[in-house]
Amino acid sequence: MRPEALLVLEDGFTLAGEAFAGDGEALGEVVFTTAVTGYQEALTDPSYKGQILAFTHPHVGNCGVNLDDMESEGPCVEALLVRDYSDRPSSWRARE
Repeated sequence: MRPEALLVLEDGFTLAGEAFAGDGEALGEVVFTTAVTGYQEALTDPSYKGQILAFTHPHVGNCGVNLDDMESEGPCVEALLVRDYSDRPSSWRARE
């Protein structure tokens, strides 16, 4: 079972979920992307620094990650919000 996570917005709205990576607290502006592919590129894109990125596409993680698709040396987002995280990547290119 994954640990509980909470999204708390400035106006007091709270949404409960599950954490699938990392722990602690994150603070940032919530922004969204409508991209269907390229989640690894978005996570490592320096333009998202200081932001909490929400994907509107429901499935994230199914392609895994690899060193060839990084936009920078590592994640730049403060946090990631997804509806359905897959921890079993199916792409032949996945390394993690």
